[in-house]
Amino acid sequence: MRIPFSYPDVPALEIPDTIPTAVLSPRSAPLTQSAEALAEEALQNPIGHAPIENEVSASTKILILVDDITRQTPAGKILPPLLRRLKKCGIRDASVTVLIAAGTHTKMSRYEIEKKLGAQIPQNHQVTLHHWKEEGQLVQIGKTDDGTPIRVNKMLGEADFVIGVGQIVPHRVMGFTGGATIVQPGVSGKEITGYTHWQSALFAGDEILGFADNPVRQEVERIAALAGLKFILNVVMDAE
Repeated sequence: MRIPFSYPDVPALEIPDTIPTAVLSPRSAPLTQSAEALAEEALQNPIGHAPIENEVSASTKILILVDDITRQTPAGKILPPLLRRLKKCGIRDASVTVLIAAGTHTKMSRYEIEKKLGAQIPQNHQVTLHHWKEEGQLVQIGKTDDGTPIRVNKMLGEADFVIGVGQIVPHRVMGFTGGATIVQPGVSGKEITGYTHWQSALFAGDEILGFADNPVRQEVERIAALAGLKFILNVVMDAE
């Protein structure tokens, strides 16, 4: 069996027919609305939360955390409806900052930023790149029960309202990505990122993968709450 990969620089893999194999893929959903329209609908009917218009005002300083180019979140399509709603609340473009939550990944180039966000958003809003090694950009907001310092990007503490934009998929360490993971590891320092990943080594894969309430995930939720994450706009991707 020949198994292709979606990455252009990764060659296909040949697996002998004598080896049992299965190709497991997400389902394809019928396309009834655009990603932008679906984002509008989600923002109009948020789950377990009041509409964002009820939470902000013209004087609110907004920080939007967006996952990086290694994730497939269509940020350039789902951010415009969010930004339009903020503008209707009287929030100026200068009061909205986008922070690329790169975790421990390398910094994105300008080309990659525009590919992720579209050309217009970097022109209208400040876009900043988080990098886990830049200690001067981090601030300690607490400690884990084991004493590991919880250090996150200081921009979270400087904002009035923090929004996370990302995608939800099963994850070996966190159970699922999305939500709180935009903070840890998205905009965190090396100590706490190392802590949560080593913590996951204490559990077998079938105790964590695909479970939204596993012990590592609970720790990540506590970190995000401490850091001030208030609202998320997340997508679940289909096979397309």
